[in-house]
Amino acid sequence: MTCRHADNDPACGGYEGRVADARKLVKEYEDRRGQKPQPDPNTYEVKEAHEVADHLCLRVEYPNTSGIDKTKVLVFLKTSAADALRWKEIDPFFRDPKDKPVRRAPSPNAMFPSTEEGWQDAIEYAKSKVVEHVMES
Repeated sequence: MTCRHADNDPACGGYEGRVADARKLVKEYEDRRGQKPQPDPNTYEVKEAHEVADHLCLRVEYPNTSGIDKTKVLVFLKTSAADALRWKEIDPFFRDPKDKPVRRAPSPNAMFPSTEEGWQDAIEYAKSKVVEHVMES
């Protein structure tokens, strides 16, 4: 059966359900409003760094993150530790690779679990990219 009520007509049987859903979304938004993004890319501490040729592996901790995993293992290709010293912000999330501001880390090329195995996998990934780079030349 097709509903013949106008949109948002309180006489419609589905109206209360839609209103309840909208109220729930508004409450979720209000609960999150004012919170910093997770993780906060401006508040970080580099716990470990490893250079593989012209690639950089970083273990970065975000202390203001309220989630369980405050540490991210990131790989930046064609990036040096000297480049990283200029960064004031490291956002671990992937974004447009063309976005390369000087004071902000570029988008990571890969992210791995923040375990010891994830750290070793990140280094192996960076090494595999060196081999590909040499083979391309």
